[in-house]
Amino acid sequence: TKGGGSKVAPDAPPSVSSNARKETDNGPTNDEIELLKPLNIICGGGLCSGPPEIVTIKGLPAAGARMLGLKNGELVKLYAQFKKIDENNNKQINFEEWSEWIDVSPSHFIRQVCDRMVFNVVADVDGDGTLNFGEFVLASGMIGTFSRDQVMHIMFEIFDDTGDGYLDKKEFQVLARSVQSLAGTLFPGNYGSFSDSFDTDGDGLVDFNEFMKINEQFPMIFYPALSLQDVTRRKTLGVNRWQNAASSFDKSSRKSQEKEHAKAAAKAKERDKEFDDNIPPPQSFFDQIKTLGAKKGVIKKRKCGGAKSAATKAK
Repeated sequence: TKGGGSKVAPDAPPSVSSNARKETDNGPTNDEIELLKPLNIICGGGLCSGPPEIVTIKGLPAAGARMLGLKNGELVKLYAQFKKIDENNNKQINFEEWSEWIDVSPSHFIRQVCDRMVFNVVADVDGDGTLNFGEFVLASGMIGTFSRDQVMHIMFEIFDDTGDGYLDKKEFQVLARSVQSLAGTLFPGNYGSFSDSFDTDGDGLVDFNEFMKINEQFPMIFYPALSLQDVTRRKTLGVNRWQNAASSFDKSSRKSQEKEHAKAAAKAKERDKEFDDNIPPPQSFFDQIKTLGAKKGVIKKRKCGGAKSAATKAK
């Protein structure tokens, strides 16, 4: 515990924080290089107003589109939405344009949610705090394929200021104050006694599992994050399409992982070495994109200092 105990943080979904991306020494594989190649989108008539045009996305956004199996028609739909959101036609989407698109008031709490889910260090490839079309495709893919646990973990990370996997009473007070306008009188003035009601093991801290119980009792508290995902899904390719994309991606990843595991097992057998038969769960789309983006040379250019927190900008 923070008081000097030895409590171990519970299992939780992979981090979706916007910590700065750290480049590894390993470059992309040949297959990954193919994924990263420029992807041309043919846009003409129908959803695309004006004369026919070819829109190109490249690098990490192109890889993301290919990994999720997005077809030309689906990318055209995303382009049409991008142009609707980009009200000043500068080919960039900022926080104010995004919040207007999903029809929410741009409060400090909403800024924090969008900073983690939309303008994070993975989707905002060039780190300028806005999204170009390729980055919009990537952000839509990540939001569309997030699991419910991942969305809730984003909420937890916003308030876990120290990043130790727990909310102490001070951090819980920040949570309570941040959402009080949404929760109304649900939160009493005595934040300590309220947090105690969710601290089921009595260690003075609220871990992720205990945090989830808050959502069970007061679902409106975290509605902004869940609503952001729902609206983004509906206004882009539809809820079913994103759910199917996530399911297909997970199946494909699991199959690839099993294939690689079988190869490794065969090599170990040839060398008469012990081998762990347990196959770990496959990485989510977000985590695979994050891993690919960290490989040497994948991100060609990035603004100095990386993506800056929208919440920080608001201060």
